[in-house]
Amino acid sequence: SLSQDYSGAAVTISEIKAGETNITSSEDYTKTWYKGETEVTELKDVGVYTLKVTKEGSTFADATLTINKKALTVTAKNPSMTYGDTAPAITDFYTATGWATGETAATVGDPVALPTGFDITSAGTRQFTLQAVELTNYIISVTTPTGTLSIAKKAITVSPAAVEAITYGDPTPTFTLADYSAGLVDEDELDGTVSYIVKKGSTLVENAATTILAAGTDYTVTAAGLSNDNYNITFAEQSFTVNKKVLTSAMI
Repeated sequence: SLSQDYSGAAVTISEIKAGETNITSSEDYTKTWYKGETEVTELKDVGVYTLKVTKEGSTFADATLTINKKALTVTAKNPSMTYGDTAPAITDFYTATGWATGETAATVGDPVALPTGFDITSAGTRQFTLQAVELTNYIISVTTPTGTLSIAKKAITVSPAAVEAITYGDPTPTFTLADYSAGLVDEDELDGTVSYIVKKGSTLVENAATTILAAGTDYTVTAAGLSNDNYNITFAEQSFTVNKKVLTSAMI
């Protein structure tokens, strides 16, 4: 009887003897391998194989070959992603060592799985524990089962819509937001009530909505007041101009 670990390749038996006689190539003997009750022509996958040798007028004891599962060691990794992106592949959650030559998770299957219902629906960190799955030719040892998935907030830019120039003495423009919906995930919204911050140069204009703005080309308006825990919001400036009022001689 022979025993060896799974190698990924078919086993070749170099010599078969009946008593002291090498019958490996002899046509006088019928040599048949079985796995259970099934006749097989290849000795590869894990299991117990039985060789039956027959010759007219002779009886021989069965021989066996046992192919044992190969040890595969799995260690959890700490993957990352950004909110709203496609979840990392399961292979990003672990490292496996001990594959047979020519075999990988892509050809054999993943040796571990994530817990059912593992949640990636919001930004933050998620601890997970890998769960071993059954692979025909491998015995799986998860030496470090626990890892952490980091889900970064999605970046989004919010800016006031373009502001047309006004003339000194005109009411302060009614500010609105440029459309930022393309930066949101699915049906997400930004929470809160938008407000607007107006500056002339680096100086804050108090009560800008009701203030007569002095002439100048250095005005900026920035939105504020919006938030969402899944987003890093950048509030971009929008510039605008307050033109000088033209006086005519008839007005003097």
